[in-house]
Amino acid sequence: MWSIMKIPYYFSDLKHTPPTLLFTETTLSIPCLSYKILYTKPLSMTDTTGQPPASTFLTEARKKWEHVSRRRPATTRFNGKFMTCIKSPEGRPFYFASFCDCVPRAERFFAAVCGNHVTVCELRADGHIDLRQVFADSDDEEQFYTCAWIRNPDADVSAADSTSVASSSTSSSSSSSTSSSSLSPSSSSMTNTTATHAKSQDDSVLLLVAGFRGIIKIIDCKTCTLKGALVGHGNHVNELCVHPKDTNLIFSASRDESLRMWNVKTRVCVAIFAGDQGHRDQVLSVDIHMSGNSLASASMDNCIKIWALDSPAIVSGIRDSYNPPSSTASVPFKTRFAHFPTFSTRKVHTDYVDCARWVGNLLISKSTNNRLILWRPSLGGEKQDVVILREYCMRGAEVCWFVRFGLTRDASQVVCGNSAGKVFVWDIDCDGSLPKQRDTVMTEPENVREMKENSQIMLSHPHCNSTARFTTFSPDGNSIIVCCEDGTMWRWDRESGGGSRSSKSGKRRRRKT
Repeated sequence: MWSIMKIPYYFSDLKHTPPTLLFTETTLSIPCLSYKILYTKPLSMTDTTGQPPASTFLTEARKKWEHVSRRRPATTRFNGKFMTCIKSPEGRPFYFASFCDCVPRAERFFAAVCGNHVTVCELRADGHIDLRQVFADSDDEEQFYTCAWIRNPDADVSAADSTSVASSSTSSSSSSSTSSSSLSPSSSSMTNTTATHAKSQDDSVLLLVAGFRGIIKIIDCKTCTLKGALVGHGNHVNELCVHPKDTNLIFSASRDESLRMWNVKTRVCVAIFAGDQGHRDQVLSVDIHMSGNSLASASMDNCIKIWALDSPAIVSGIRDSYNPPSSTASVPFKTRFAHFPTFSTRKVHTDYVDCARWVGNLLISKSTNNRLILWRPSLGGEKQDVVILREYCMRGAEVCWFVRFGLTRDASQVVCGNSAGKVFVWDIDCDGSLPKQRDTVMTEPENVREMKENSQIMLSHPHCNSTARFTTFSPDGNSIIVCCEDGTMWRWDRESGGGSRSSKSGKRRRRKT
């Protein structure tokens, strides 16, 4: 029996501004699960105005940063400008943030996880971060590490049904218009209402969160309800990833040394990637190739593995997962097992690998030595080798553990933070030497190019001095969100115009005497 709890929740600008009591909470309960809605506002898909003025401290911080940035001309396409900073309750660290890029009209919304809280925010055009919804797990010991957005699979069915109803009502109204003209307005209004309902159904999304307990929880942000949970992992879930072709399929990386593929629509575990040739320590990162045929994973065993998703066993498992046996059936769904990856290497890094992402057919990965490496796996032939192409170096910090980076949508830029709170942005191919087609066969370069000061820009702020656990670009590439260990979240925006400011300033002309 779950009780309804009411406690205050605080949300403030930095630690120098007194927190303001914004809301109280209620509790939602389903069997074996309980969730609290701390705060909610409708997720409107249209822009709103009337933002409150920024705090005095925030205004002074912006002025100070702008004064410092004038002395440091921009050297890359992302000319960052500090916009705002928010702080979580009790200074709980932010570990991850994910933009809602599955619905184009909602791309300015993102979710961030801190402690047992999930916060849904909106990037405002005036530079603010607006709080929209906050959910809290009833388990105080829960610690969320990751989150992801998908389209609501049930909404797609409802939208299809609504569209069919609208088309049938249109046809019926057109057939009866010759006999009764007075019915036409009501029929058209019903059609418009049904079409509007179908359009609103298309905007329905689900938010997936997971962490310390190893349970992936599914939240419907539109109805503020907990839809269910995916149970199967035996330890922490470190990262979630959505299939680029079929958004009903998600992948999870766990501390139990395995990866799992789930079908959110039917709530079944499709496949488990672990076993004889699997990882020997907790899996920290997972990413899927844009073709949907390959899965890359990184682990604390210093190893990066590539798994095939187009094998006959996995393809049949995906197909069967859409028609699983009923809950009362004597034989449950047959989960597939993948024990052998198609590629595995320890030659890229010599320590824990905490993040790996696909860049076309190339991979960019990070370890604990303040260095990101762009490389190509050699999948052909018996000898599996790697070709190191780029090294992106971060300076001025100690070892960065469990720090994850982000890419732009077109994979042209990468952003990463370090343990000193500094954020670095690189153009992946600043000199144009990489082939435009990422699947082109490449030869090993004579010298590995180190992308240092000449190809990077560093974003810093006097009050941002804690470990940047996660950094990511907005879907349009014009904003960067930085999640820090001290419970602060920072927003940097791309300055309009771009380019270096040095062209505006010139030598002063002497007065003619």
